[in-house]
Amino acid sequence: MTAGLGQRGSVGPFTPVFPPVPGAAPLRPALAGRQQDFAGLLARAEPLRARGDAPERARAAAEDLVAITFVQPLLKELRESNRAAPPFAPGPAEKQFRAFADAELARRIASASRFPLVDAVARRVLRGAEAPPPPARSVP
Repeated sequence: MTAGLGQRGSVGPFTPVFPPVPGAAPLRPALAGRQQDFAGLLARAEPLRARGDAPERARAAAEDLVAITFVQPLLKELRESNRAAPPFAPGPAEKQFRAFADAELARRIASASRFPLVDAVARRVLRGAEAPPPPARSVP
């Protein structure tokens, strides 16, 4: 079985999304589609956890951090400051889904060939991972 949707109700070989309940009504198609989308996102994150290469994991974590905390809020502010005239203004669908578009664009910007902020965060993460843990403090 590959990492992704194997059988209904499971993500890869590891995590059940929700176990099928005997005697329960079948899922509505729209709900089943959303469940599969969510399961796909979980499956996409699984290879990152399975990888053992510390620099790659640090870079991926740094990309996520920079995308979510720096780039995405900047894109949100830029979109909210749009004062375009009605033919060029965002429509209802664009307003509803712009957060998803911003999240994807932020992820792509942060994972660009060499984003300096991502590199700096990745180096800090690696430096912190290599440092020995602080000694345990005794409680009086």
